[in-house]
Amino acid sequence: EGTSLFRFQLYAAGDGNLPLVDEPALARPEMTVTRLNPGAYRWRVGVIQTTPEGSAEVWLPFQKLTVGG
Repeated sequence: EGTSLFRFQLYAAGDGNLPLVDEPALARPEMTVTRLNPGAYRWRVGVIQTTPEGSAEVWLPFQKLTVGG
């Protein structure tokens, strides 16, 4: 019931303050990111559920991503 939007964030592994990618209103639970430099990253997905009573945002745990060069 209600509307679900998805949020995707990608961070460089050593920098937890500012995301490299922050897509806050994806209508589908999918995202393609290209042209990442080799290195270690972390990413997470949030779900924003909106009902007539209000909104709630829930985050999944961070996942690791390594891009080879």
